[in-house]
Amino acid sequence: MSIDIEDIQKYIFDPNKPKQCKSYKLLLKIAKNENISFISPNFLQYFFGSQIINRDFENELWDKPPNYESLNAFEKLNLFKDNLSLDELKEFINNLDLNFDKFKKYTFLDRFFTIDKTYENEYKMVPKKTNPLYFNMLNSEYEEVEVRREKLCFKVSNDDVEEYFKKLIVDNIYKNDISYNGGLQFSSDKYLKNIIFFSLKYYDLLFSNVKKSSILVTLLENKNDFFKKYNDVSSSKNIKPLFLKKIEDVDLLLNVLQGDLKEEKQKEIEREDISSLDSIHIKNFYSIKNLKVDKLKDKKEIYLVGENGDGKTLFLQALAIAMKGSERDGQESFRKIKNEYSLSLEDSNKNIYNGLDLEYKNLFAYGANRNNNCQMIEDESGFLTLFDSKLDLKNPLKWLQKVDYKENRGDETLLSVDAAKKLLKTLLNSDVEIEISPEDVIFKEKGSIVSFEQLSAGYKAVITIIADLLVRLSENQPYVKEINDFKGIVLIDEIELHLHPKWKYNFVKKIRDIFPNIQFIMTTHSPTVLLGASKEAVFYKIYKEDGEVHISNQIPNEGYTNNTLISSPLFDMDTVKSRHYENAISSDDYVYEKIHQVVSKKIKNDIYIDEDKILAFIEEELEKND
Repeated sequence: MSIDIEDIQKYIFDPNKPKQCKSYKLLLKIAKNENISFISPNFLQYFFGSQIINRDFENELWDKPPNYESLNAFEKLNLFKDNLSLDELKEFINNLDLNFDKFKKYTFLDRFFTIDKTYENEYKMVPKKTNPLYFNMLNSEYEEVEVRREKLCFKVSNDDVEEYFKKLIVDNIYKNDISYNGGLQFSSDKYLKNIIFFSLKYYDLLFSNVKKSSILVTLLENKNDFFKKYNDVSSSKNIKPLFLKKIEDVDLLLNVLQGDLKEEKQKEIEREDISSLDSIHIKNFYSIKNLKVDKLKDKKEIYLVGENGDGKTLFLQALAIAMKGSERDGQESFRKIKNEYSLSLEDSNKNIYNGLDLEYKNLFAYGANRNNNCQMIEDESGFLTLFDSKLDLKNPLKWLQKVDYKENRGDETLLSVDAAKKLLKTLLNSDVEIEISPEDVIFKEKGSIVSFEQLSAGYKAVITIIADLLVRLSENQPYVKEINDFKGIVLIDEIELHLHPKWKYNFVKKIRDIFPNIQFIMTTHSPTVLLGASKEAVFYKIYKEDGEVHISNQIPNEGYTNNTLISSPLFDMDTVKSRHYENAISSDDYVYEKIHQVVSKKIKNDIYIDEDKILAFIEEELEKND
């Protein structure tokens, strides 16, 4: 069946009109099945462009034109070549440590890295830091280079880009000795699969007599070139187009597609009885020699208090390994000693977790470097930021754009766009306005428009961790219809990280209000955080003696008023003062010391003072330091 160009709307992926793109349904169907995927060099250029055109790249340029920011990637690369030289551009690209994690995230694209092994035996000839980028970034000036990147191995000749792409496809799908003029035939039955092509300029594949329904993703601006070949070739009818209005839309397309693929699998997930952690026994785990904690199953707000270096992070890492296992990337050092340590955690359902046999699926952990959104390496597991500082959480902007897109498409969602905005505004305790579009997410703060990166570290920290947790909980518990019904265990190292003192005081209360059925286990050395703890909270003090980590008995908050908590051993003001005697005291400790002095004075003058008044004094002092 030919495609009428007048009926082109149903083939256009328009983020502002998600219901019109009918061919997206075909793409989803193909992506769910066994398929082969190919990405043209032009799309590679887009995916890797942001890694190449970085700050160092721009610092090398000595003659930027006034319109530099509006130039596309090709134009910026040519500008580099004109400012310096082609050889220096190649050297710059080859010295980059490009990562392919963006592709690995999309499971159906990952096949691209395993299909071409023509030059597998020539690995030794390949320079270690050669990247497969400059052949598709520098117009027609290519040199022969061999590339090795894990299982990705292909050879680039000085032919043009389209010829390279053509060769890659032919070598992997068709008989190598068949000419293009006679039409292409599949080399074996194993290649009679659905195919997903990402190509901007090369449409000869329409002559390939593809046997199963396939899809070609290209740009709308190339529609005339596409239709010129498509409607003249009877063998092309099994290939349907999906047109992007601009190449940047491929980000949203893949983000939505990957989400829809996950949701298809999640439909099979049945409701389960999700337990909480009840007891902990850790032996010979580095400086933790023998540590026991129990009676936790009814506790939803658990604080581990101690100074830096006292073992708080190590304690959380032991919990994560026990409940998730040590056979994962990022935990090599723990695998080496796994025969020496002993972990035994029991949940409220009497299940035992020792890092070997049973996995607790609904545990999520956030390390102290959790908000680093520049590495482009996403933590797919949901707990490895506790071990690896190079990993990122899920991108909160993509989450917001996906919520917006799915709502416009008419899908049922856990959160509406308005509800998501309201949730974030409540957490931020601010009148910040959020505007979402397919192109961007912008924030309006006190009348000024700012990007996500321009927000304060505290704003970004709050938005990122909540978005990440919501995405992961939704994936694991798709049957949940209300956010407050989510269950699980969340470990957060240094809960106060990047937060303003006032936020430190009430942030935990706000996330507890959102997720009342989740068990939070948090480390802190911030007195301000503990001042905001609920009556249901319990505390443990972690400390070191003679190099060995110890933990106190459970210290309940129930029955404490803030005046007694503030003078409890958890705060240990004498210790805080002595440790910082020779150094400038931190702003957090300074605020706490002022609060301590004010509250102590109020208590001394009025022995019948109630907790509400104490809280009011604390709020007043925090406001003074806002």
